[in-house]
Amino acid sequence: MCGVLTPCDWSLKGLADSKELSRKQHQELYQHAVEQSLEFKVAVVPLASINEEGISAPLKRAKLEIVEHLRKIQPKARVVLDGEFDFPEDWKDCWCAPKADSYVPSVMMAANIAKHLRDTYMMEQSRVYPAYGFDNHAGYGTPKHIEALNAHGPCALHRTSYKPIQKYVEEANRKPVGVQDVSEDMYALWRAQRGTSKT
Repeated sequence: MCGVLTPCDWSLKGLADSKELSRKQHQELYQHAVEQSLEFKVAVVPLASINEEGISAPLKRAKLEIVEHLRKIQPKARVVLDGEFDFPEDWKDCWCAPKADSYVPSVMMAANIAKHLRDTYMMEQSRVYPAYGFDNHAGYGTPKHIEALNAHGPCALHRTSYKPIQKYVEEANRKPVGVQDVSEDMYALWRAQRGTSKT
């Protein structure tokens, strides 16, 4: 997750919704941010936190971390967040804007930076987990990714709190084929075969 500090009237040619741009374009926008010394803050949400708590609470902490960091640099900065968020009561000049990553320039830039850094990380992890093809789909739910999950189950990078992944975890935790719980009827059958009675 990322936040970018820009003037209110800031814009950049070629900037667009990160979902509409290529990896190369994400990289170019990231390089522009670095070369132009744009102030930005990246917060990494730990996988362990997501698996233990779900996504909402860790995401909220990450957003707070980003805003607090950038407001130390510019205390009077106006804050625009993509989606919905409950701001602390004492925070002023804060707005939530659904789909802000498609039309608010600073939010668009932040989304592109975050996308570049995440995809770069996943490409690196593809060397650690080559069977999953992370260098191609970056962990998104493409048919190739689903195919790899069906063949290999989830790896250490997968978010086990997510419903699409939970079924693979549940399958892995099932008893081996041929092993079943012992029922009262089975006990009765065994006693009858041995000529014993229940004690």
